[in-house]
Amino acid sequence: MKIYFDGCSNTHGKGYLGDNFENIRWSKLVCDALGAEEVNCSRGGGSNIRILRQLTNGSVDDCDLIIIQLTFPNRTEFYSQSEKKFLPVSHGVIKKSNGMKNKSWMTDLLYEFWKTYYFEVYQEEYGDSYEKMVYESIKDICKAKNKPLIMLSCYPETKLKYDIMINNRTYPHDRIHCHPNEEGQVMIASDVVKIIRGKKL
Repeated sequence: MKIYFDGCSNTHGKGYLGDNFENIRWSKLVCDALGAEEVNCSRGGGSNIRILRQLTNGSVDDCDLIIIQLTFPNRTEFYSQSEKKFLPVSHGVIKKSNGMKNKSWMTDLLYEFWKTYYFEVYQEEYGDSYEKMVYESIKDICKAKNKPLIMLSCYPETKLKYDIMINNRTYPHDRIHCHPNEEGQVMIASDVVKIIRGKKL
């Protein structure tokens, strides 16, 4: 069995689980429990549109199961000509004093653009529609490819139904980094495995 995972830092693990994060994150624990191969494409600070883009452009044809963890809908990305790659942008980082200005690629013009986007253009209603668009698209892609799908989210204000919600109330979190700690990783993995076995995937 080969399992495809994507999500934000809650699925990636880097930065809060230590140097050994790839071996103790919940996606690896799920695969260990099932004797499966892990294909983890997640990224810290990643957005829902990135997850959809990767699922659309990436090859999941040889994977037996898709597990997607959606994140905060105000996150997005853009393609940088100077960096020759997609770069993440989020409302939380823009709000911090000079937060994004520390990025080598963040010019004054880009900073002003994204500040205007988040404070003048982006609205919660847009975020809700954005999340639902990605959510439904992922479900349709997996259905078209005849791939079983399990969906998680860490966005506490979502109006959509997910198989698992990752937040401070459902799983033990690291107080400093506000992400599931090692105990939380084990618990998430256990819940995911229960779903897989319950659905006989």
